[in-house]
Amino acid sequence: MLVDLEMTRAEAGALQFHIHRDRSDRHAFVIYEIWNDVDALRRHFETPYVKKFVADSAAYVDGDMSVQWLVMASDYVAGR
Repeated sequence: MLVDLEMTRAEAGALQFHIHRDRSDRHAFVIYEIWNDVDALRRHFETPYVKKFVADSAAYVDGDMSVQWLVMASDYVAGR
């Protein structure tokens, strides 16, 4: 997953990409992403390593992954 982190952060349109692990449940992860626009996110989903991650996730995710689409309510400030 960490290789994906560096490749994702290097993608055009990727503003932030972070992987969090729950402190209480070591099996729970949250991937937090901010993209320049929806087209950049769509291109991201088409990369071979994201397709592989999704396909491989069946082996280590019990059930479906939960996805929440959020709209940033505050202004985006790079690096903060």
